[in-house]
Amino acid sequence: MLLCKEQGADLIYTAMLDAKRVIEEDNYTKFPKKISPLVIQLVGGNSETMGKAAKYITENNRADIIDVNLGCAEGEILGKKGGCYLMQNENMLIKLVGEVIKNTSLPVTAKIRSGWDEQNKNAVKTVKILEELGVKAISVHPRTRKQGYVGKADWMIIKQVKEAVKI
Repeated sequence: MLLCKEQGADLIYTAMLDAKRVIEEDNYTKFPKKISPLVIQLVGGNSETMGKAAKYITENNRADIIDVNLGCAEGEILGKKGGCYLMQNENMLIKLVGEVIKNTSLPVTAKIRSGWDEQNKNAVKTVKILEELGVKAISVHPRTRKQGYVGKADWMIIKQVKEAVKI
């Protein structure tokens, strides 16, 4: 991260950080102050834990922005009902992102995918929900959870998302 800042990056993101570790391990979110503005990318499947992590980050001045990862397709994260898993469960997504927003004064952003698989592309519906909740910006990985990081990206999904929301 420091190298990115030294090379002129205007905004630095952390790697995906487990919300549970954020609240359990003080050093887990200690980054040099000169890395700013800093976005901490949180992942987790428990809304209460995500809310506590957002509160901890805010109260301890650990970041300038909190990004909720709703796009991770890794089995371990999906098994914990985090990442892209939340895009298939609207009620869980609303509760989890709502808890993050409720527990921070920092801007909250989100990362999503185009959907779960080719038959379940719900990025447009998801971004509308996120905008209504108060998320300030959204990044879109134009592949489904099933595709992972390979296969043809659906670049039109980004256009559709952009046209669907104001953020």
